[in-house]
Amino acid sequence: MSTLPPNWIETEIGNLAQVVAGGTPQASDETNFAEPGTGIAWLTPADLSGYKHKEIAHGKRDLTKKGLDSSSAKLMPKGAVVFSSRAPIGYVAIAANEICTNQGFKSFVFTEHVYPSYAFYYLKSIKDLAESWGTGTTFKELSGAVAKKLPFKLAPLNEQKRIADKLDSILAKVDRAQERLDKIPGILKRFRQSVLAAATSGELTKDWRGDKSDKKTIYSTWEIINLPDTWEVKLLPEVATTRLGKMLDKNKNEGIATKYIGNINVRWNSFDLEDLKEILVSEREISELSILDGDLILCEGGVPGRGAVWRGGKNNLVFQKALHRIRFNDTVLPEFGLYCVEDDFNSNKLATLYTGTTIKHLTGQALNTYPLRIPPLEEQHEIVSKVEVLLTKAAQAESQFIKSKVMLDRLIQSILAKAFRGELVPQDPNDVPASELLKRIKSLKIETKLKKKVTPKLKVSSTATIKIAKEAIFDEFEQLKSVLTTDLDAEKHDVLDSLRMSYQVEIQKAQELLVDAKFSVEQFRSITDFKGGYEELKALIMNLLKGIPSVSEPLLAIESWDEKSGDYLMYLVKKK
Repeated sequence: MSTLPPNWIETEIGNLAQVVAGGTPQASDETNFAEPGTGIAWLTPADLSGYKHKEIAHGKRDLTKKGLDSSSAKLMPKGAVVFSSRAPIGYVAIAANEICTNQGFKSFVFTEHVYPSYAFYYLKSIKDLAESWGTGTTFKELSGAVAKKLPFKLAPLNEQKRIADKLDSILAKVDRAQERLDKIPGILKRFRQSVLAAATSGELTKDWRGDKSDKKTIYSTWEIINLPDTWEVKLLPEVATTRLGKMLDKNKNEGIATKYIGNINVRWNSFDLEDLKEILVSEREISELSILDGDLILCEGGVPGRGAVWRGGKNNLVFQKALHRIRFNDTVLPEFGLYCVEDDFNSNKLATLYTGTTIKHLTGQALNTYPLRIPPLEEQHEIVSKVEVLLTKAAQAESQFIKSKVMLDRLIQSILAKAFRGELVPQDPNDVPASELLKRIKSLKIETKLKKKVTPKLKVSSTATIKIAKEAIFDEFEQLKSVLTTDLDAEKHDVLDSLRMSYQVEIQKAQELLVDAKFSVEQFRSITDFKGGYEELKALIMNLLKGIPSVSEPLLAIESWDEKSGDYLMYLVKKK
């Protein structure tokens, strides 16, 4: 255990603050709630998700006086430090005014002897410790009794203020660096999209052709404009054979146990071959469902059109029915074919071929109407070569971004650790020691006045328009942003529920296996074989409960809620 500076002490936070839980009024009664800023400020952990500021005034909804009085929520004074105790543990903010929370918090009301900003930063520094103290299966939760025992390093009051002010100054610079870093993924995404748009329109090889070709417009499945007159457009069956994979049916399948590539194994431009599953396949099917070098594999569902070209050489793999295998003839390079598909996916043209409402599919019949842009073979080779160079640069920039992100996160924790070892600012021997502060706090018996309420009731329930630079796009990571001129409105055309598109396989499993069942979040994860992390699961559950107005309807509803355990049961909403 590290030695504390002179005049510091370490004690339990319950000796310094009143630990305050929260509550939620009857959700179905709209009169319990008010628009933000018009009623009594009330927070849920979701209000702090992605929240960047130190102080918070209100959440997405306020409570009315009726809502406050009919719940176990308690109104805390300005300066209280709110701390989420579940889903997840460790969000922290300072109340900018009187505020209350739902039951997802164990907040701290300190006396005047603890500076709120100091407590804010200290609680951020022990987030991992608080998480490790949480208990529960579906969601970890920090109980009030455990929250009171969290360790707290108390410095003299004047030093608390010096530490908080110094952290404000240093972390403001870190935040500015974080904001710049956070822009990089969007820049890289638009850069990749612009490269593919240029590659599949002839713009990328304009100088290579010497500007000799005229432009033409072709009307096929959709309009293709400004295409070089040396290019053709043909429907996919004219230049390739396509095949759907093997149906996964344990009752009907027989033969040799063979590993297969499923929808989940196909990413954009790559394959994830970890944890491949097996299926029984006959000798005839092994031959028919083989995967050869140069085969383009596209997703039929999940994210329809997502694909990669197999360049893994000889293998003993087959592919499932949720995938299309495309084998081009010698007039089309597979990589160029993939560029076309991905570009049309980015511009939402490919979505015009999808069938289904909630679960989208790219059927074999629809795929046969896909119009493929085809430049001369020599030009295809030139395009693939240029695209590989540009996308390799983008991948290098992304790798450096990830490393920088990790370093920045570590830097923040390093700065906080230094602050609470007493190494960030000088000590002043004339400051009133923390031991004396603790005596004063205990003498006050930590009786911060909180408003009382009645006992709560049981609650149930563009194509991008960038001109590609003709010389090297960038040599250094720091030059990335300055080189690119981007169409910042590129994403405004996305009117699809991208989250549901990403998890169509899981959603389909739930709709097939959970009919008429009541199930928890953990059961949903297990039954659908959900592979994402907790934040992704939480986002998907909230999406399925709420939907997106004018885009997707709710698919789940809450049956009941156990306030003590934090678990709730859900059920599938029946289709109208």
